[in-house]
Amino acid sequence: MEGDSTRRKGGVLFDQYVALTPPPAKKVDSREPIHKPNNSAINTASGRLVQCLFVHNKREIWSLAVYVLLNATAFWWKCSLFPWDRVVGYGMCVAKGSAQVVVVNCCLALLLLSRSILHFVKAQPFLWRVFPLEHHMELHKLCGYAVFVSALTHSAAHVVNLAYTYTVTNQLDLDSSFYVRHVPLLHPHLPPLLEVAADLPMWTGGVLLVLLLVALPPSFFLSCRRRYHNAFWCTHLLLLPFLLVTCMHGATGWFQPPQAFLWIAPPLVLYMLERRRRYFKRWTTPMTIHHVRLFPDAVALDLVKPPEFVFVPGMFVYLNVPMLGRHEWHPFSISSAPSDPHLSFRIQAAGDWTSALLKHLTTYALHDNDDETWPQVHLDGPVGGRPWNTAAFVSWC
Repeated sequence: MEGDSTRRKGGVLFDQYVALTPPPAKKVDSREPIHKPNNSAINTASGRLVQCLFVHNKREIWSLAVYVLLNATAFWWKCSLFPWDRVVGYGMCVAKGSAQVVVVNCCLALLLLSRSILHFVKAQPFLWRVFPLEHHMELHKLCGYAVFVSALTHSAAHVVNLAYTYTVTNQLDLDSSFYVRHVPLLHPHLPPLLEVAADLPMWTGGVLLVLLLVALPPSFFLSCRRRYHNAFWCTHLLLLPFLLVTCMHGATGWFQPPQAFLWIAPPLVLYMLERRRRYFKRWTTPMTIHHVRLFPDAVALDLVKPPEFVFVPGMFVYLNVPMLGRHEWHPFSISSAPSDPHLSFRIQAAGDWTSALLKHLTTYALHDNDDETWPQVHLDGPVGGRPWNTAAFVSWC
């Protein structure tokens, strides 16, 4: 009876308890070899990751490859035009090749800022599938890096060439040098270095180097562009005289006829004409503020959408508030839908301009101002990428 009652109460026998108890942990001898995990699974995961990155970024990868090939071709083509020299060796080839890379990237950087070219590419489905111009600002920065490195290489090569020239004691080597014979100042006798430095290519090269060292380094740091936008913008404006002086730099035609202006002048003129048209267009009528919502570190700004304003998701605009800076234009993404009657922006107070905007709008709101007394806001845009067909994407991850 007790056994039956025990079974009815659901008791567990000792053998069952032992079977359910996990075995004690095995003591591992420290002298036993540690088995490494199978690398095949890791390699498979790495391969899938590389494949995934290539599938989703193949336009960017191919465009970057074309860009590198273009720069390498420009450098090699210019180097092939100049022979090895008895005095400077391949120094002249390096100087001229890096100079060609500078002018090519100046041309590309200006073309990437042209909205007419961007709109033309967006209107052509084939071109848009080939060139990832929705990342045109990233490509513009890449051209800036190439200009900076190539300009420093060009300057260093010319300094080394002059140093080698002034250390040569054999006049026969100087007379047979292609480099010396094509620089009128160095032939038939070497003048003082100060006289060489006063010539057009030399002093313009010094001016270009100073402009470049002041203008470009602030652009390399995201924190500087965001938190100190005024300093970034003012130094970036020095690139305009940099481009103009670059066109004059080789005007003496020592080794070749002047060519820099052929690469820089056309895109620079196109860019200046576009800037002039946009400047007068965007200052015609200020935007009307519909509603403002204030947060401790952000602003939700709603503007009345003009009837002719048409955009697609992913585009952004440049906003200007004259009371904060007449010539300061800052990009912000449009957070409203194309069918909404208003343009909505979510602006976080992350820098000096956005913090000043939050402060001024808070001051206006505390005084219970109506819509007519809100600060003026001007708009330039829309700008941005072409809409994507999301159905064309396939998940590989």
